[in-house]
Amino acid sequence: PKKEAVKEVKDPVKQEAPTETAFVSEENIDKDSRAGRAIAYLKPILESLGCTNISIKVAEKETSAIIDLEGEGLGVIIGHRGETLDSLQYLAGLAANTGGGYYKVSLNIGDYRQKREETLKTLATRICDQVLKSGKCRTLEPMNPYERRIIHTTVQTIDGVTSASFGEGVDRRVVIG
Repeated sequence: PKKEAVKEVKDPVKQEAPTETAFVSEENIDKDSRAGRAIAYLKPILESLGCTNISIKVAEKETSAIIDLEGEGLGVIIGHRGETLDSLQYLAGLAANTGGGYYKVSLNIGDYRQKREETLKTLATRICDQVLKSGKCRTLEPMNPYERRIIHTTVQTIDGVTSASFGEGVDRRVVIG
């Protein structure tokens, strides 16, 4: 019965990723471009953290870039639940935006973002099942806006449950009821 309750909803999270943009090696990126400035900012940080044999590929659009990192020792860059990766992504975005305007930089290591998204969707589905069985609300751990959006989008596809965000700043969390 629960599988029948799932609605067909377009997933806005998946639509963010470029579908037709090809990844190119960092050597093919202009050093003065926004993506080039983000890479130039990241390289010394990665080296000082002991990451070796790093391969950097970039998928660039007009107002955004996805920087994909591969190499040895990159687990330290991801950090606990992606917190270090998110912080580096934010700083790389600041480096890319020094010329004004807004340019979104997204960092990814070993498909971490896709794996985390699947984990969060599974979590949301499991919590929704628990809420439907017990009738009691469940509060999740604090999450960043990107992760909360994945939870909310997944909850919207299941009949009988709703979600809302409560709290401020880093303590903002999702409640499913």
